[in-house]
Amino acid sequence: MPFVLLTLAACASSGGGRSVAAAPVELPALEGERARTAELVGDAPLVDQTGRERRVFTELVRDRVVVISFVYTRCQGSCPGTTAKLARVRDLLGERFGRDVTFVTFTLDPERATPADFAEYARAHGVTHGWTFLTGGKERLDKLRRDLGFYDLDPVLDADRTQHAAMLAIGNEPRGRWMHLPAALPADAIVRAIERVAR
Repeated sequence: MPFVLLTLAACASSGGGRSVAAAPVELPALEGERARTAELVGDAPLVDQTGRERRVFTELVRDRVVVISFVYTRCQGSCPGTTAKLARVRDLLGERFGRDVTFVTFTLDPERATPADFAEYARAHGVTHGWTFLTGGKERLDKLRRDLGFYDLDPVLDADRTQHAAMLAIGNEPRGRWMHLPAALPADAIVRAIERVAR
């Protein structure tokens, strides 16, 4: 992935069934990486769950700490679990959510996802503020997914949308710092990862 990336290893199971993850490596911010983030995320508008056009970098990523995910509303696999996990993370963040940290979720099914679909999906997960769901053109979203590192080198696996719904990206745009991690981590571990990236 072309960002300055903080890498968190996928979960491993210890003898007691506890999730174990490697600590991310601290890297300095690079001004050039901020420019690269702006280039990759881009400002071609997408549409949120209210039907409003949003410029992704300018409105939702720039000067923010953001957690990014990809789902599709008709998913019966990993998507509901990922969204429910993020809802728990939101609750654990408390007053920091929407103020210090925001969530952005993109569709993996742009040909069928509508703002109304995402509005209902958001309602089902108790979303009121600080969490934006976006749909739009397939070409734009496919490129964005790959540019953000949500892809598999195996084209067969990459074509399976559920593979991408099991990942999260956490970014601190002002510092040019990013991390990928599995959505299967416990909610409190994800909160700690957010806090680490936000420093």
